[in-house]
This record gives sequence, C-alpha cells and structure tokens, in this order.
Amino acid sequence: MATPEQFRKLSWRLTDAQERERTRIARQMHDDLGQTLTVLKMNCAWLVEKGDKDPEAAAEKLKASLALADQAIRSSRKISSELRPGILSLGIGAAAEWMAEDFSERTGVRCEAHVSENDELTDDAAAAELFRILQQAFENIQLHAGAMLVKLTLVHSGSQLIIRLQDDGRGITEEQISDPRSLGILEMNERAARIGGAFSIQGSPGAGTTVTIFAPVRR
Repeated sequence: MATPEQFRKLSWRLTDAQERERTRIARQMHDDLGQTLTVLKMNCAWLVEKGDKDPEAAAEKLKASLALADQAIRSSRKISSELRPGILSLGIGAAAEWMAEDFSERTGVRCEAHVSENDELTDDAAAAELFRILQQAFENIQLHAGAMLVKLTLVHSGSQLIIRLQDDGRGITEEQISDPRSLGILEMNERAARIGGAFSIQGSPGAGTTVTIFAPVRR
C-alpha cells in the first residue's frame, strides 16, 4: 500500500509529466506544423497575386505547396499518434506487438512477442492504460535492465487478460521494488488498479525481471 507521501510524489510526477508533454507538443505544433502552414499560406498568397503572370514559377510554387501540405499532414498525424496511438484502434494485442517491434528496432534488443489472436479487450480506456503501463515497462528495460532478450506474452485466462513482459537483464531487487522513490512502479500499479486490474513485478540479480499485468476482459 502506497503511503500518502508516495501519492503526493506520484501526483507531482504525473502533473509534471503532463505539463512537459503539453509543452513539447505545443512546441512541435509551433515549430513544425505552424511554420509549415505559414509557408504554405505565403505560397498560396503568391499564387493568387502573381500566379497568372509567371506560369512556370507558379507551377514550381504549386509543386512546393503540395509538398508542404504532405508535410503538414504527416506532422498532424504524428502529433495525433503521440496523444493516442492509432494502433490502439486495432486492440491492445496489435498495439503490444507493435511496441515490441518498435522497441527492438530502436534498441537492437531482441524482442519476442506471443499475442493471443482472440483480443476481446474492447474498452478504449483500459487499452490506453495498458498501453501506458507497457510503455513504462519497456522504458525501464531500456534504461536499467541491460537485457539481450525480451519476451512479451498476451493471453486470456477466463475473464482475465494477462500481459507478461520478461527480460534477461541484471534483474530488479526487492529493495528497488519497495523503494518509495520508485515512482514509475507506483504509477504502473495505479494505472492497473484504475481499470480494475493488478500489477506485479518480480526479479532477482542476474536473473532478469518479469512484469505481469492482469486486466478484466470486457466483451
């Protein structure tokens, strides 16, 4: 059971993370999307005023404007994906496989994913929470585990969805698990509890770490 002090620190951590995320997205919208749209508007203004006077230059300007429009579309899709990954529309199973593949490509760590085809978790809010838990777990592996192999499994057992992430890294200790400063673990625990599920993390030095998430299946 988390102490009041841990909850206060977790609340601060989440608030700070949200504010940093808002700032990052706002900067991205201004620096990338905003500037692209500004140049596109300038091109359109030029075409209105001078396009009929120089057809060759107008054609080049129009071609550049189409490229800018494509860039703006890519930027808006990227921002939208970061706010809520589109892969979640295909279910948490597909999202988990995508995360495993993405993790392997980014880090060079081999990641094996075994996902049940019968993905019955249709609750969007629950899928989003599970996605964020896995995101945090993969980040922990990247930063702390020193792993060479990661195994991800997602199966159904009765009315439960069970997600297990196991690495062969240096292994988390009981002291680290129970450390009140381990706010990442507390955050994952709270996210699981929020959807009526449960979270556990086990490990031992030199024997890797296993994260297990239990979530109710909503048909």
